[in-house]
Amino acid sequence: DGLAQVAEALAHSAKTMKTLDFSRNELMAPTERTMAQVSVACAKLEQLTTLKLNGLGFGAEGATGLAVGLRGCAALTHLDLSSNALGDAGTQLCAAFPLCTNLTDLQLSDNQFCGKLGGKMVSAGLGSWDPERDLAPQVRSALTRLNVSGNKLEKEAWVLCAGLRNCTRLSFLDMSKSMFRDNAMQNMCGMLPAASLTHLELSTNMLGIVDPKFVAAVLQELTCLRRLGLADNHLKDQGAVLLGRDVLPRLSVLSDLDLAGNSVGDEGAVCLASTLGECVELRSIVLTRNKLGTKGCAALRAALDAIEDRASLIALDIRFNAGPK
Repeated sequence: DGLAQVAEALAHSAKTMKTLDFSRNELMAPTERTMAQVSVACAKLEQLTTLKLNGLGFGAEGATGLAVGLRGCAALTHLDLSSNALGDAGTQLCAAFPLCTNLTDLQLSDNQFCGKLGGKMVSAGLGSWDPERDLAPQVRSALTRLNVSGNKLEKEAWVLCAGLRNCTRLSFLDMSKSMFRDNAMQNMCGMLPAASLTHLELSTNMLGIVDPKFVAAVLQELTCLRRLGLADNHLKDQGAVLLGRDVLPRLSVLSDLDLAGNSVGDEGAVCLASTLGECVELRSIVLTRNKLGTKGCAALRAALDAIEDRASLIALDIRFNAGPK
């Protein structure tokens, strides 16, 4: 019973311990009882700021145990629960998050929860928002980083995002590999913290399958973005045109744009090129694995030649394109 022995040792540890990392151990299959022992022991570590429990494989039962002591970890700032098997039932531990008032970094990626059920629980934990009763969310000003990638948010992704409305310091959000389409974003307008969000990862979803205008409507609100990841989203020329025409001119501080693997052709590249002069902070553009041809590449080259401070653009990646000659 390795985990129980560790919990017992923690109970007698110095209260000055600040970091505890259990990542990807095989001490035993974490049960409700052993996770409760560990979390209660952690709650007694008054200066504990970082707790890593990623890759342990615990599910709903382990999460129930973890929630017991997590409520007492008042000093906790970094919590990593990624790559477990929480599922929708396991997200009940999110009820403990409002008591971790100093939490700034929360990792929940690859945990097998979906948008409507698990997403609702995460949303409630982040912002105390009930989508059925529409209660006013509690401000979670401390949270700056949230990773929920690799979960099945699908068309209910907006339910989770609703809890972010009052995360007024959130600067990093990763929702990549979440299996949602562009029409899932039509309910997300106004929900993301536009005044603070600087890094947004939406790669490997299906945002261009129906109509990417919903994507553009959300992104053009996020005027503080510095990094925008949209790789592998089926955006095609239509999506690239919308980005070039409606979104990029509003993102004046954007420095890193990733559009790899979106089947963007010459039409999309020409439109993107026409706005490069307005993106004065842009340092990196990734257009690899698209369908750029001679016309699109020429437009990009001309746009770069027209920029006086070309040295500021560090990287333009157009490898592996196979468009018309």
